[in-house]
Amino acid sequence: MNITKKQRRQRRAMKTRAQIRELKLVRLTVHRTPCHIYAQLFDGSGEKVLAAASTVQKQVAQGLHGTGNIEAAGVEVEINGRPTDWLEVTGSYALQQAQNDAGGLVNSPSNLAKLRFAVPLGRKFAFSGGLQYGSSRSTLQENTLKPTYLADFTLTSKRLLRNFDFRVGLRNAFNLKYSDPIALSPIVDSMPQPGRSYFVELIAHGARN
Repeated sequence: MNITKKQRRQRRAMKTRAQIRELKLVRLTVHRTPCHIYAQLFDGSGEKVLAAASTVQKQVAQGLHGTGNIEAAGVEVEINGRPTDWLEVTGSYALQQAQNDAGGLVNSPSNLAKLRFAVPLGRKFAFSGGLQYGSSRSTLQENTLKPTYLADFTLTSKRLLRNFDFRVGLRNAFNLKYSDPIALSPIVDSMPQPGRSYFVELIAHGARN
């Protein structure tokens, strides 16, 4: 039986929580919505809330930007198809403008473009890739982060072995040095992201006839 990504994520979360309970460690949980962020601190048993805070609280929201009522407008165009029998392409472009009571919205690029493609390589392999452009974004402290140009490529096997396949890939192929806005604190409002990286995955399948 194949396991979905959601089921794998839930299993990892249950395993991590069980390990935290065994070690009796304090656990921090964070939940983020489009408008607010909620944080809770649990004791070692995971049953008692030691502390909680959210941007809904006035004393927290007063020191932050990017919260409150949000107004957004924009347009998005998406095209997908097969120009040839061996090439599948999907492209999209979004022009958007979002702001709240304080002005421009944090981590909201005005231009976002994506291009993805997939090409079969014989009967046993498939090659896919993606390009993404995002215009400049603002942080909690109203600093401006530079635009991003990201690319990733993946090679996947198809029924190469009886019960296993593999996937290898390259992320941030251009080795772009960039940061993403974060809502950690007014002092730390952006975090550097990894440069070029490689990955290898082994995919297990159920028994095949």
